[in-house]
Amino acid sequence: MSALDKYMRAADEVIAIEPMLQEEDFSTYSCEALEFEKNELSKAWAKYKKLYEECSLDTMERKKDIIAVQTKHPQVRKTYIRCINILSRAKKELPLEKLEISN
Repeated sequence: MSALDKYMRAADEVIAIEPMLQEEDFSTYSCEALEFEKNELSKAWAKYKKLYEECSLDTMERKKDIIAVQTKHPQVRKTYIRCINILSRAKKELPLEKLEISN
């Protein structure tokens, strides 16, 4: 699998998280469950960033690949930020007793 293929797969993994989070009923979550979701998002983002950097170096000589990477990156970055916002809002909406359990 090429560096570009790995990059695209990692990008799609980050992007796939957003609709899942948008459809989730966070009222059933504990603070720990939200932290788990945030950690999973962070892992996907870290994997994506590593492959983004590798792919950027690897594709410098291939204009077609670099255009694909440069086109996809802003989309993935914005998706990651929206996911963080979804989880932050969900945490703020947790009942006080669920927040106290985790502290």
